[in-house]
Amino acid sequence: MLDIANYRTLNEQYEILKKELKNFSNELSKRSFAIALSRVDTMTKDEANKKISEFLKKIKLNATSKLDKYGFEYLFYTQDIYEYDKTLPFFVAPISSVTGINIKALTFALSDGIVH
Repeated sequence: MLDIANYRTLNEQYEILKKELKNFSNELSKRSFAIALSRVDTMTKDEANKKISEFLKKIKLNATSKLDKYGFEYLFYTQDIYEYDKTLPFFVAPISSVTGINIKALTFALSDGIVH
């Protein structure tokens, strides 16, 4: 979970989290993962999409805004479950627990990622 409304950039938070995880457990740091960008309700959709796009570019992933099988709103990134590269996040998606943005889509994506 990364906080899209934090004073630190998403990339900075991501790098800190990866480092802390590796320091905690090298084995755990190599497991498959996904990224939820929390508190997307604190800004406009355009502001959120700009931050998401910048973050995805920095970690060398391509954003999409087209509908997918999970139903994500806003820009997001997902992998094809059948061509899954475990060195990359299974998905990167913005969420809001307050407003419910992408919570249902998140549960569907997590169930696919857990199964594979």
